[in-house]
Amino acid sequence: MRPRRSSRQLRAAMSSQDEDPLAALSAVLSSAWTAALSADMAVAMSADAKADLAKLLDEWEVAHHGTTEQLVSVLTKMSKLIEQETEGYYKADPDPFDDRHPGRADPNCMLGQLLKMLFLNDDFTNALLDTYIMTNRDVTLNTAACRLLLNIVPGLDTAVVFEDKVFCCLKLQDGALFIFSSIMLII
Repeated sequence: MRPRRSSRQLRAAMSSQDEDPLAALSAVLSSAWTAALSADMAVAMSADAKADLAKLLDEWEVAHHGTTEQLVSVLTKMSKLIEQETEGYYKADPDPFDDRHPGRADPNCMLGQLLKMLFLNDDFTNALLDTYIMTNRDVTLNTAACRLLLNIVPGLDTAVVFEDKVFCCLKLQDGALFIFSSIMLII
């Protein structure tokens, strides 16, 4: 078994005799300054992401009644923004088995906030699903809409999506029973 070294020996081993204490302090302060600056940049970029999405939603309001090329451009920009924030979210190394909405898994997450902004705009969400994906036959618009939908799927909270659907399911069940009983009466 090796003997334990004293703290003086450890410090001597970690720094060379020729190293200037002021240079070491300067390096530590420079590193701390760089970390603080990058954190400030991340906060500024996050605020920019929210502002960018709000601007893109405003552009969508105008482009919604415009040409297909305008819609494709706006949807593509939204996709790129969501993809960028998704990449940033996964770089933060979240729990891979946590399948909750990113905004619930990490309340400070910009991706979760952007997804909430999108899903709070019912007109946009309905147009994306009903108009651009389900009924539109233009390939470029359909492709841009599907790309955006694929990017925002993590924002779908299934508990919220299906919570109001129980009443609808009961009505469908009643309708199916009515049709089945009508068929049985005919036979």
